Amino acid sequence: SAGSGLLPALVPGEGDGELVPVSYAQRRLWLLAQLDGGSAAYNVPTVVRFSPGLELPVLEAALNDVVERHAPLRTVFEAVDGEPFQRVLAPERARLTVEQRRVDADGLDAGLAEAAGRVFDLASEIPVRATLLRLDDDSAVLALVLHHIATDGLSNGIFFADLERAYAARAAGGGSVLEPLAVRYADYAAWQRRVLGPAG
Repeated sequence: SAGSGLLPALVPGEGDGELVPVSYAQRRLWLLAQLDGGSAAYNVPTVVRFSPGLELPVLEAALNDVVERHAPLRTVFEAVDGEPFQRVLAPERARLTVEQRRVDADGLDAGLAEAAGRVFDLASEIPVRATLLRLDDDSAVLALVLHHIATDGLSNGIFFADLERAYAARAAGGGSVLEPLAVRYADYAAWQRRVLGPAG
């Protein structure tokens, strides 16, 4: 009720639209990315080692299950009059393809560094990238790189918990087990601007 001191409710779907405002955190990271130009300073790399027998189609399907569930992972950022807006892509327009290459043990560190250091173009590509490095013993190392505009420490933990569930389901021959989220990050961004105003 009015005067109770409670914040207004976050409304599911409030952030729907073709081109919608970003959150203040996204705006700050977008501005830093513009200032830094070709910097990979805001890349968040994670390395996952797989034993021999990894099936790439299973991994790719599981990763796309996670990308479909979490809209920030399929979002691009466009400038309008110098201000960033976010465009959430439909899952079929944001398919994540795992790049695969073979390396020997001596070349693994260089391969991981190259994957971690590639700069994201936030205007044209989704802020997640996956590179699978296959070793001579047929084990594999996945270099998963997210831009900080789409993740933080808490989000990263959720991402990998979802990926583990999705991979297990896909490996067993099933479909996606990840339920759609009722509230998306774009809803939070719209709520934040409604509550705090455009200047934050």
